Amino acid sequence: MAGRKKRLFLPIMLIICSLSVFAQPTQEEKKLLFEKIDTLLINYVKYSRFLEGVNDKITPAAINNFRELFESENVMLPDEMSPAYFDKGKVRLQIPSYNGMDREALKLQDSAAAFKDTNSISEMDRLKNSLNRYFTGLENGRSVFFGEYDKLNRNIEVYKSDLLTQEKIVSRSLGDFIVLMEANYPEGLSVKLLNSVVSFKGIEKNEVKLMIEKKTDGKLYLSSVKLQNIDTLVLTLRVSNNYSKVQISNIEMIGYKLSFLNDKDHDFVSDAEDACIDEKGLFQITGCPPEGAKNFVGKMNAYISNRASDSALAVKSLSLVLPKITVLATRKARLDNLVNTPPRWMLVLGANAGAATASLTNNSTNGYSSPIKSRELNAISNFSGGKSFGGFLMLERYFGIKSNFGVGAGLAFNLISGTIKKDSFRVAYKQQDKRDDFFTQIIRADGLIEEKVSFSSFSVPITGIYKWNLTPSIGLKIEAGIALNLYNSAKMKSNNGNFDYEAIYKLNNQSPKDYFDPGDPQTGAFDKSSWLLTNNHVSAHTVNPGDYFTKMSAGNEFYVWQNDNPTQGNTRSNFNLGVSFFFRPSIAINFNKGATLNLGVFYTSTSFSQSNDNYKMIDIAGGSNGGRRTYNTMMDGVSKMSMSNFGIHISYSYSLFYYLSKWTKELSGLR
Repeated sequence: MAGRKKRLFLPIMLIICSLSVFAQPTQEEKKLLFEKIDTLLINYVKYSRFLEGVNDKITPAAINNFRELFESENVMLPDEMSPAYFDKGKVRLQIPSYNGMDREALKLQDSAAAFKDTNSISEMDRLKNSLNRYFTGLENGRSVFFGEYDKLNRNIEVYKSDLLTQEKIVSRSLGDFIVLMEANYPEGLSVKLLNSVVSFKGIEKNEVKLMIEKKTDGKLYLSSVKLQNIDTLVLTLRVSNNYSKVQISNIEMIGYKLSFLNDKDHDFVSDAEDACIDEKGLFQITGCPPEGAKNFVGKMNAYISNRASDSALAVKSLSLVLPKITVLATRKARLDNLVNTPPRWMLVLGANAGAATASLTNNSTNGYSSPIKSRELNAISNFSGGKSFGGFLMLERYFGIKSNFGVGAGLAFNLISGTIKKDSFRVAYKQQDKRDDFFTQIIRADGLIEEKVSFSSFSVPITGIYKWNLTPSIGLKIEAGIALNLYNSAKMKSNNGNFDYEAIYKLNNQSPKDYFDPGDPQTGAFDKSSWLLTNNHVSAHTVNPGDYFTKMSAGNEFYVWQNDNPTQGNTRSNFNLGVSFFFRPSIAINFNKGATLNLGVFYTSTSFSQSNDNYKMIDIAGGSNGGRRTYNTMMDGVSKMSMSNFGIHISYSYSLFYYLSKWTKELSGLR
């Protein structure tokens, strides 16, 4: 014991000397104080073993000696050898249960739908939705499952934290400290002082601080677990006024290391008796953790393995479904566009009928001899009673989202019939008879001359089109454009012309070869030297003019005939190429998107021209074979014709390259 005092004396004396500035006790007081502190320290180490006597057993005397080291029963001591584990009445560990996690795992046992190939978008969508519902349910279920797992994991962490808490050193009152020491360590403890140091900073307040480092060993009763604690304590010592008495008023632990010498998993069950040496099983007889704490990870892994198998099938099915849906959706979009887009190409077959008017301009010259001296009266022809009928075949191309705008081209035929009239006719020109004598030939028709004619043309119409639908079944269509007239021909069907033929010769047959007496333009009088074979002259000098003219014209001796209807000569007249302008609005009746009936009106304006300087309405052959009379259509003497025709039209439009029924059927198969 003297040796231990010697070891303690040096550090204490050094501190006393170095801190003498904080207190001014006398030398005797200093010596007395030192002895008291040294004695208390020796007794604290000794009595902390709780052993007394030869048998080293805890005795009441040892306990009482330990109790007398403290100022009162209320002093709190860190219980370095009886941690929180021994407060079983205060700490109750909640052992987690994996039942919630297991229950949620059982809800997610549905397997994923397998891929079945089909061209039905609805079937593919149903399969996709089924797979998405699977994934959604799996995701939501997993969220709940992992929520349960996280909750369980947190409970496990709390449980583990609680397990660690059992190793925590707690402070107890002096009385509780002694009670647990007697219960847990009936064989006492082994205590060894490792270091010590003292501070006199509070000596003026009658306090001294003593910091010690010690090692304590002990074996728990019944469990055979050996514990060792190396701790650092700060003891507050209360010093009496005369330095004659020193007691412990407080103990503070500022560091410790608790070691389980024969308990690897720190569950207070020795390794020799622990069935789960690497798993902490606090408060378990076997030393193994409860099933709820041990098996939850395995349960989770089994669930994840099963769901991974289902998910692999679902992912594979979805990887096949989505591209298939994309292909089918692309095809459907294309078909929807084809079905919903109006036709771009239309073939139109139509007919029109109506009335026609025309303005005719006659040639300024004619084919009669001596044109300078010849004269034709009432050369203007009138057109009336015009009727038109025609047909057309058009190819139309439409543009725009709704196919409202379009252009068209095609072929058209038009036939116009009517009547051409002259109120009267008279021409005088130089003629040669069969004796090769020249005389003045007069051809006259005092009554109305009519021709029934027809005008036919072939053209290439080029049109701009605008159309829109008022309802799905009714729409409007407007066409306007030009037509290039490639063929234009007029044909006379009949005429009612009756003509009188008169002649004027030189008296005594002494006429020169170029004799021509057209008469005075103002008075109509002829030269007195002329022989007049005219109606007026013969009627004035002959009782029966008809017989006279018949006799004179016999054998075509003289070209004088009365009320004569000549034979048909030229009945057709061809005009040059021309351009027509037309306007054609209509109401469209839509049978479907590819078939439309159009009903409307039309107006066409056309101008034609020709040049025929040799035209003769009545042509009489002259010379030795002369006398044959022919009638040529009045249209042959028209240099320009401006025509308008208007009426109603009907047409049927049929789509080209627009396979609506095929697309609809194919689209129906995709749905």
